[in-house]
Amino acid sequence: SAGASGSVSTTVGTTTTTSYTGNYASDSILGFNISSLASGSTDLVKLGTALDNAISSVTTGAATLGQYTTTVNNQISFTTSISDAITSGVGSLVDADMNVASTRLQALQTQQQLGIQALSMANQNSQLILKLFNG
Repeated sequence: SAGASGSVSTTVGTTTTTSYTGNYASDSILGFNISSLASGSTDLVKLGTALDNAISSVTTGAATLGQYTTTVNNQISFTTSISDAITSGVGSLVDADMNVASTRLQALQTQQQLGIQALSMANQNSQLILKLFNG
């Protein structure tokens, strides 16, 4: 392991046990064999320091994960808001286009009705018009 000095590995069958007498702060705590450590030894202090460092690393990682979670949640909220605004905007545009189309249709229908009435009047009074020209 990196950072360990004076490490000793013992293999019995398929099990390997490693005892460290070096710098615990830079080693993984998963490989420590504490069965050979004496109470009050500096090795126990070093192991305690390594555990404190591991806890600090986990706490820092959890805080960073919490920050990322907040950022992702903010992005989700922002994206949802934009999506809602776009949907609303498109709906407003469609409504506005429908209002314009409806107004144009009413104008064309009115022109058509006026044209039909004018033709009807002309057809009814065709004899009068002919009399005007024949005089």
